[in-house]
Amino acid sequence: MFYISCLSGLKKMELRVHSLTESWAIQIVSLSKNCPSLTELRIHGWIPEEAIRVFQKSQIRPDCALTIEGYRCKGGKQCSHMNDCRETVKIHLNAGGFSMEILRPPLFGN
Repeated sequence: MFYISCLSGLKKMELRVHSLTESWAIQIVSLSKNCPSLTELRIHGWIPEEAIRVFQKSQIRPDCALTIEGYRCKGGKQCSHMNDCRETVKIHLNAGGFSMEILRPPLFGN
């Protein structure tokens, strides 16, 4: 991630990860603060509670918007398997702070 922050003119970035670890979350917040041209950052993947807590406590530059979409365990529980109790969530981190919404599953499948 360090080398990405050195790219001048980087405005938008999208990452797809298997599991967004606490360490990844910290690096993503750092990138959003240290890359002045970056205005939009989108992440997709499994979101453990540890990563959610990092985003809850973080602040980013006012002109940058961070959106994380993926799965987490329902109610903040620890799941024994990703399919046991997952729910789809979308996390927003921007000048207004942290917010998280639970997305409804499609009524008739995909």
